[in-house]
Amino acid sequence: MDEQLKQQCWDLLQHHAPDSVAWNHYDLATYTEITDINAWRDFLLDPEVMEWLKKERNILSAYQLAKLTSNVAESKSVGQAQLINSLEKHNANQKEDLQTGPAFIYTYIPLSVEQAAAPNVFQLEEDIFLDDPEKLEPTKFGDITDISLT
Repeated sequence: MDEQLKQQCWDLLQHHAPDSVAWNHYDLATYTEITDINAWRDFLLDPEVMEWLKKERNILSAYQLAKLTSNVAESKSVGQAQLINSLEKHNANQKEDLQTGPAFIYTYIPLSVEQAAAPNVFQLEEDIFLDDPEKLEPTKFGDITDISLT
């Protein structure tokens, strides 16, 4: 997708917000000046757009939950209670999604004397993940201020 078309899509998406946050590519092609469904599909699949839409939906969902809970004392509706419960679960899942993700921990643990002497143990002498260990720059992670290979 070229940058000019992408910017037009951004402008239209934000112009029609908050309704457009819930629209799919067919709706966007119907309700906006850009009628190309494939252009909208490509736009919606852009990682930057997907992240923005996810954040907007979370904000709108949290706002709707706050609005519902502020009116709960005046309502005797079981449906409203169920909706509040569903929104709370949705918001909790969204928070979990934000906090989870791949975590890679790469470390060196020296072998004990018994392990080093075992016949089926092969000990690497170099870091297999680095092309040139000399190019490794010191980094700071918590209290660790230097990384060295031994």
